[in-house]
Amino acid sequence: MSAMAEAAKTGDKEQVMITLAKHKGLSAIYEKMLVTDEGKAAYRAFFDTLLQLGDGEAVLWHCSQGKDRAGMAAVLLLYALGADDDTVKQDYLLTNRAYEELIAETKKKADELGLNEDETKEYVGTAAAVSEDFLHLALNSINNEYGSVQNYLTDGLGLSDEDITALRDKFLE
Repeated sequence: MSAMAEAAKTGDKEQVMITLAKHKGLSAIYEKMLVTDEGKAAYRAFFDTLLQLGDGEAVLWHCSQGKDRAGMAAVLLLYALGADDDTVKQDYLLTNRAYEELIAETKKKADELGLNEDETKEYVGTAAAVSEDFLHLALNSINNEYGSVQNYLTDGLGLSDEDITALRDKFLE
């Protein structure tokens, strides 16, 4: 269970606010998760796993919440497959539809804790939802460092043109 969920479970507003303060760094995480050496190694390993899949094989990827690091993996894969910005954004934000029940429960808990509107937004955004703002932070970080997502895939992750072609052959009809 995440620290945010644990804090909410206690019903202690002070503990929730302390946890929120710690999680305000989520925007910094989105800015850094793709461009650090550790992040690049993890995403390269993700692509290596995809490239090694045999016919009829599948892969499931996840992280602790299933929306941040795993969401960025999906974003990168969509770009590698040639998706445009709008398609990537729409797909990324679909997470919120999948998490509707969790988002509703989190909002209810925020009300029970007496959080104000801004605190509730931060609480829900950290604990249960994805944000277009976080997507933009991650993409801006890539663009600032590499100039484009495609350059990040080749220069940052070391994917070759052959790798990208193999991914497209494997996953596109």
